[in-house]
Amino acid sequence: MSFYNTINETGEQLKESTKKAGNQYERILDFFKKNDTQLLTPPQIRGYVFGNSVPLTSVRRAVTDLTNDDKLTMTPVMRKGEYGKMNHCWKLNDNLKPQLDIFND
Repeated sequence: MSFYNTINETGEQLKESTKKAGNQYERILDFFKKNDTQLLTPPQIRGYVFGNSVPLTSVRRAVTDLTNDDKLTMTPVMRKGEYGKMNHCWKLNDNLKPQLDIFND
């Protein structure tokens, strides 16, 4: 849940940007936990989670961080996205999905 400070922000501005990045990370993870069978592209994630109110680059950053943290998995499934380009789909990492307890059913 990093803010990549490539523009050398400092002070309150850096603090606010870092907070927003963490919020985006958490909101995307929460969405996938509630929709644990979904396969979604970054533009789809943006639409479902943020209603297109955040930049796609921010969504891609959060998805990359979630993938690096073993919370999301990039799949081989691809869908046509914005500008007609193919995009990979992501899913919730299997280790975060609820496990069925076959012994207590």
